[in-house]
Amino acid sequence: MMKKIFLLFSIFLLLSSVSGQINVKDSIDFILKQKDLNPEERINNVRGFVVRNEVNYTFDEDDLALFHEKVIPFIQKEVKDELRRNALLAWTYHFGRNVYYNSGNREKENDELKKALRTIEMETDDKPIEARIYFLYGIYQMEEGDIAQGHEYFYKSIELYDQLGEYENVINNLYHLAINFQEIKDASGLERVIEQMEKYAERAQSAQADYQLNTIKSVYYSELIDEEKADYAYLDSSILCGKRNIALIEKWGDEVTGGVNPAWTYYNIAVDYNEYYSDEYDTMYFYLDKTIESTKGKHDEKEVYISVYILYGEIHLRQGKYEQAEKEMLYALSLLEEYENYNIVIAEYREIYNNLVALYEKKGNFAEALKYQRLLQENEKRRYDNDKITAINEMSFKYETEKKEAYISLLEERHRTTRLITILIAGLALILLITVVFVVSFYKLRKKNMEQIVYESALLTELKQNELLQNREEREKLQQKYNRLEELARQSEKKANQYAEELEQIQQKLEQKPIQLMVEKIAGEIKKSLIEKNKKEKYLNLLSDLDIDMLEQGYLAAHEKITNMDMKYIICFLIDMNIKDIGLLFNIEPPSVRTVRYRIKKKFGEKDTFKFLI
Repeated sequence: MMKKIFLLFSIFLLLSSVSGQINVKDSIDFILKQKDLNPEERINNVRGFVVRNEVNYTFDEDDLALFHEKVIPFIQKEVKDELRRNALLAWTYHFGRNVYYNSGNREKENDELKKALRTIEMETDDKPIEARIYFLYGIYQMEEGDIAQGHEYFYKSIELYDQLGEYENVINNLYHLAINFQEIKDASGLERVIEQMEKYAERAQSAQADYQLNTIKSVYYSELIDEEKADYAYLDSSILCGKRNIALIEKWGDEVTGGVNPAWTYYNIAVDYNEYYSDEYDTMYFYLDKTIESTKGKHDEKEVYISVYILYGEIHLRQGKYEQAEKEMLYALSLLEEYENYNIVIAEYREIYNNLVALYEKKGNFAEALKYQRLLQENEKRRYDNDKITAINEMSFKYETEKKEAYISLLEERHRTTRLITILIAGLALILLITVVFVVSFYKLRKKNMEQIVYESALLTELKQNELLQNREEREKLQQKYNRLEELARQSEKKANQYAEELEQIQQKLEQKPIQLMVEKIAGEIKKSLIEKNKKEKYLNLLSDLDIDMLEQGYLAAHEKITNMDMKYIICFLIDMNIKDIGLLFNIEPPSVRTVRYRIKKKFGEKDTFKFLI
């Protein structure tokens, strides 16, 4: 009987397609009226129908209205089990969200997503659809500006995907979390996410997971370069990650990028060369040409073109090719002006206006230079207003995120506990009752302990944050008091004598030895690092025996040239730390450590304090 029904349905669809277009209403009616099938089987057939035809025939918004009109009342009436009913309704709204996404109707797309979310939060028995909707809602919240809530739903999705063993989807959630950390310039947040991505990438064993991990690593190294300004020890690691991704793209194509335009991989390498190897013009042009070639037909093609032609214009301006630079800058500006959301492209406007001002000044066209200077000032004002809003959101987000830092570690613990329970049940099958009682008791106790740990961690984080704020306020008050007393001292020699002692006490509080702080910070990082335990103890003992005064004199003597990061490496070299251990400590590749040592030896090796470098 089932074969006959399938044959009749196939003939019906064939006749519908021959007539010119699939009739959604009649097709769904035909499926739902198959009395020989139970309600859920009929719903599954409808799902199969729409999924198959979504590829060969684009469902428009009118089709979706008919689909909802027929399917939603049927599910609510015929599916008796509440968990199954909620799961089927959630999938239906999720399908509607996809249709509106494809048609570009963002308002209705978000409405369908919210309906799907409300449905799954009433409980379902379908973890994959729950995890998917949590993930999409996390992206929606990030776009809307509620960063803390976006992270909350990403964590929910991660927990479900981890239970399902779908580690690629776990990494996809972590990837979007990392993108947010990159947008707010939080290198420590990126580092935490990378640690989790590496664990799940090892489990996933897929090209897409490796691609996303390399992308975030490259972003992380770029952030470290920006923080250290003149220290480019991480540059080779950033470029290496980009080239690894290019190899994956050329082997696997778009399937490794997870929907992200692969052109950005080529573009980011071109940016690295432009910023740090500014005379490598052939290399920059090669990667920019590859960017244009690989972006054709992609959904964000225009955005890529804007970025590429801005960089083309900047390079040609530096080479003195003014006519070509002007043409490229104006073309990028024309593409930029077609964007509807001004806030998204404030930085791009700033780059173009800056370059056009410089260009027209070099050409002697001061009227045009003045025009774009005024536009630049207006843009900077808007950027300042936008940055104030972003800063407020970041403060809220960081507070919420700190309470959730242990969340993924909690998932790891749950995963290990689940495996242990499975092994115990298999090995003690003959005493099943005793084993069940033991496992349940153990799990409840473990869960209670983990909840206590999470609570204490959140409380400790909040106390630390309050302490930091209090210390900052006290320091600001001391500084203000110092400035006021200093001014009074200049005005009156007599009063200066009265305030001298108090000024000296405040000055002592404000002054701290930088080298001692660096040594303490390195000691803390060693304790948290992946270095072997016996080596950790050795390094910590050597740090405690260092001659701080000697290092302080060397640091102060070279104060105008030496950076804080240089001094951190010098301290590691002084205690004879292994190259591999330094790489683990600062999360860089061993070749990068050798590069740093060579550069530091070249700069400071001849100084008496740092003779040990030679």
